[in-house]
Amino acid sequence: MSKSKLSGSVVDKLSFHENKNRFAAYKEKLKAHLKALSDALVVAKLQAKRRAL
Repeated sequence: MSKSKLSGSVVDKLSFHENKNRFAAYKEKLKAHLKALSDALVVAKLQAKRRAL
């Protein structure tokens, strides 16, 4: 239905030179946040189409 996968190249290019565990957790939170925004956009578009009918 929607492209919920993130482009691997964007997130994988992020790097950090300190605590790797902390950064890994940050990356996972970022991925979840971006996926939620993407899903919300799809829902908003569907709702707008339904209102137009």
